[in-house]
Amino acid sequence: MAIDRDLRKIINTKQDIIEFNGTPSLNGMSDGQVAITKGNNKQLAIYRKKFGRLWKSYMNYDGNEYVDKNLTVKNNITINSNLAVDGTATISGAATISGAATISGDINANGDIVGDDTTDITNINQIQCDEILHDGDTDTKITFTDDQIDFYAGNIKILTIDEAGADTAIFNEDGVDVNFRIESLNDVNMFKVDGGTDVVLIGRSSRAATNKTPVLEIDGYVSFDGFVSRDGTGASTTGDNGNNIMNFYWDGTYIDGWVDTTEVWPNETSDYRIKENIVDISDGVLEKINALKPIHFTQKEIGIFKKVDEQRVSFVAHELEEQFPDIVKGDKDAVDDNGNPIFQSYNNTQLTAYLIKAVQELTARVVALES
Repeated sequence: MAIDRDLRKIINTKQDIIEFNGTPSLNGMSDGQVAITKGNNKQLAIYRKKFGRLWKSYMNYDGNEYVDKNLTVKNNITINSNLAVDGTATISGAATISGAATISGDINANGDIVGDDTTDITNINQIQCDEILHDGDTDTKITFTDDQIDFYAGNIKILTIDEAGADTAIFNEDGVDVNFRIESLNDVNMFKVDGGTDVVLIGRSSRAATNKTPVLEIDGYVSFDGFVSRDGTGASTTGDNGNNIMNFYWDGTYIDGWVDTTEVWPNETSDYRIKENIVDISDGVLEKINALKPIHFTQKEIGIFKKVDEQRVSFVAHELEEQFPDIVKGDKDAVDDNGNPIFQSYNNTQLTAYLIKAVQELTARVVALES
């Protein structure tokens, strides 16, 4: 061993080798003197005073190497057993350690730190690096730049945490076909963004078969306080229309509607301040009213309508349409693409205006007769 050659050289030059039971002091040794001491951990420590400093190394019978303070290796280091460093380990080249490496201080590596399936790194307070790669799959990694962390799987950037820009966590920043999914206790697709079809899904795994192109599909029920209105189905929000909240309530027969906190249906807002181009209804309404057929009926169960046995009064929509087509919506016997009925309806508020006009015409006739 090299240490044996050093000891023989010291002996041959008539320099003393001193054995200690404790730890030698710098002032207690002469320059060039070597001291050997046995520590509490059964290791032999060799001390040498040279250039006014006390140098120390260990001799071990079990193959382990111990460094009490710092370890600096300017090239490569290969250790076939265990390594314990109480201070800082700085390695400029490659470090290959077949046993256990215990380092109480920092590990400063200018190259890579490469582990295998049996390598465990524990009790690490801080790791400073640009990338962390998966062993054997280098395109699965975590990369670090200033104020940004990127997570890759199969070289696809799945998640970006960006503090430098918008202070956000971004999924699929590169805009590829990547899905984002959140599971609940009983639903693996509680919330899903389908990257291939540009749709948000709640409670379902894939888009429904439809010729529409929705951006949100929900498999279940939605309870809400209202939704924002917009001009048309494909137009952008214009003016103040996008600031109004609409809400509806259906009781099985009638539906109430609100815009913000104002009930607009079945009660119709009729304030003069919202009206212009006002003209009187033309005469001739009385004959049309007399042609109508008011009816009694009970409601049967069909579509969204439930069966109601109480007797009600109304009109048949397509008969009403013959006299007042402007207040009737829909066509007689209309159905959708699936054969479901599209029901006709009429505006009861507008019919009331015609009824009042008819009463006025009748009153005028009575007055004329009485005169």
